[in-house]
Amino acid sequence: MDAVIRTGDLFRRWHPLGIVVALLGATGLACFGGHPPPPVRSPSGHFVAFATISGPEAGGDSGAVALHVTDQSGQNEVTIQTHASDQMKWALAWNGEQSLVLYSADDGTTAYDLHAGSLDERAPTAGEQKIADDAYADRYGHPPGAQ
Repeated sequence: MDAVIRTGDLFRRWHPLGIVVALLGATGLACFGGHPPPPVRSPSGHFVAFATISGPEAGGDSGAVALHVTDQSGQNEVTIQTHASDQMKWALAWNGEQSLVLYSADDGTTAYDLHAGSLDERAPTAGEQKIADDAYADRYGHPPGAQ
């Protein structure tokens, strides 16, 4: 009967580890990802950009950041699924009226140009990298990599 393990023995053996895992999980949820920031208006106010976090219904990666842009009336939505994960820190900002920049701790910075019903992904300029870093600092209270 040595092979029989009582439930009480398992609880006493693994309970401290469970507490550590729960604390680390709660800390991770508080520090990373979390809720998307509020919508961001373009400089003229004509467009609004906002993010959603995909779930299993998206057919892709659950927890990925999707960008949406609408005109001021809320019509004509344009959406693009990014490579950024909500499990990592990220921030979004406008660069002028037709471009967005997304800083992602796991994917780096990406620029998106708004063209007639689509968002076209491209590499950011040095100026856009600075805009993305500033957006990150505004959202998290420190520049990327400084904590």
